[in-house]
Amino acid sequence: MKKHFIIFIFLTLNQTLTAQEDFFVKKFFFKVNLLTPGLTFEKGLFPHTTFCIDANLSLGFSLRSSNSSSGNSNFTLLTSPFLRGQYRYYYNLEKRKTNGKNISNNSGNFLAISTSYYFRPINNEKFVSIYDGFTIGGIWGFQKTYLNNFNISANGGLGYNFSNFNNNSRGVMPILNFTIGWVIGK
Repeated sequence: MKKHFIIFIFLTLNQTLTAQEDFFVKKFFFKVNLLTPGLTFEKGLFPHTTFCIDANLSLGFSLRSSNSSSGNSNFTLLTSPFLRGQYRYYYNLEKRKTNGKNISNNSGNFLAISTSYYFRPINNEKFVSIYDGFTIGGIWGFQKTYLNNFNISANGGLGYNFSNFNNNSRGVMPILNFTIGWVIGK
């Protein structure tokens, strides 16, 4: 893990030191997310790197068996706010541009350091999820922007959770994100 982190830092610094080349990432843009309602802001830092921050609502459910002998279950819809920050390195924008493919709004593949903080559900503060609290990890992902600024983004990897609410939830866990939305502006 330490070796991969050092390689990631080296690649990022290499891009910083050769910053005289074209700026491939977009300087900045906003996106409205639909599946996890919220906003995303992505800011270009160097020719191939950006900082991306999300403020969204995570939608989920809790299904618990009731104590009655009838076997009924309690279904509860959960709405949890969360914040996510990612330092992204887009590694294939030059190749996509050379091949005539779309790179608008950072359409490409990336590696990233991802951090997130999930708050307790708004409508059920007693419920504790394994994701509640702070998580940091490494991910691989892609983002594509199509006609009319329609945007799809997905990423996944592994992270470590430092739960504020449940000590049993601390540890290595998967990181999975999928968003559908629209880029605002040009």
